[in-house]
Amino acid sequence: MAPLLWFLWFTAGSAAQTPLQVFAVAGEAVVLPCSLWNRALFDDSPTVEWTRADLKPKAALVYRDNSEVFEMKHQHFEFRTSLFHSEVKDGNVSLRISDVQLSDAGMFHCLKIPMEDARDRIENSTVELVVALNPNIAVISFGDEKMVVECEARCWQTKPQMKILDDQGRTLIGEEMQTEDPGGCSTIKQRVTLQCSAQSRRIFCRVEFPQFNQSRATQILIPEHTKLDRRVQLFKADCLASYGTIACISSVILISFCGLFLLRKKLRRCASLTVSPERSQFRRYETIVLSCTANSSGWTVMRNTSYHFNQKCQFGWGVPKESSCRIDTAYPSDSGAYWCENNHGECSNVVNLTVTSKPSVSNRQEL
Repeated sequence: MAPLLWFLWFTAGSAAQTPLQVFAVAGEAVVLPCSLWNRALFDDSPTVEWTRADLKPKAALVYRDNSEVFEMKHQHFEFRTSLFHSEVKDGNVSLRISDVQLSDAGMFHCLKIPMEDARDRIENSTVELVVALNPNIAVISFGDEKMVVECEARCWQTKPQMKILDDQGRTLIGEEMQTEDPGGCSTIKQRVTLQCSAQSRRIFCRVEFPQFNQSRATQILIPEHTKLDRRVQLFKADCLASYGTIACISSVILISFCGLFLLRKKLRRCASLTVSPERSQFRRYETIVLSCTANSSGWTVMRNTSYHFNQKCQFGWGVPKESSCRIDTAYPSDSGAYWCENNHGECSNVVNLTVTSKPSVSNRQEL
């Protein structure tokens, strides 16, 4: 049967089409769209083959007689690819890939095999999957008066637009670098130098991909150590003025060490935001639970959606309970960035959630 299918595919003859490009971030889920063009040629259980020509075996998924043919699936996609089974009869044969990996990038072919009496009218469409990694931001250099913050976007096939912003949304100008590995994977870095006395304690890194109308952002909270630094500096000045004794120098070292210890202790108290179910894409009407874990006492779930302002978990969009938040009925307007925050303005990791407009047909994730 398989040789016949491949023969029909390569001999069907169709005009060359520009592949549809779909963007995804590693670790998230993505849907590669495909539908039956002429529904009359297919029964309620069409034969569908999703393949990638550079793989052996080539199949990312084979659907036949109302079920998947698991033995034909490449092991790289085991337990990660599926159709929306309840919608196949309506012509939706889109491929869902969970836990997207960088190696998933490439050309996918959606081959739709009509009924026996229409095999000469086979349908084939192509989707190109572009995969990138989420940006990362970190303090890479820390001095008495200045610090260097670096934003990095690794392995983007096309150079994104990168910005580093303060908590007022102002762009911070910095030095940009780009490297490329032999496989064409580009890494973009941007560094900015900040004064330790700067008022902005939260710095954002945002990368934009205009070609796909996509953007990703992350943030970092700069520890408030300025007051401690000033005390150390004043003590140093007084100490050095009193003949620079060994005891004085030892005291300076001790105060600096204690300050570093307290700073590290403070950083270790940060909470971590987890999502249940453990994914980043949801359908309308699904239930989502967000929890602040690890030393999370006093932390609250926050979000920033298309309304472009920060919102605390509250009745109206979420049901708060201790350090968690439950969204009983998700809507597309709930798409956005979520994180944990405490009364001191400290923040956890940021999780980007997307809620599609297509409603969920059940309370469980479709396979």
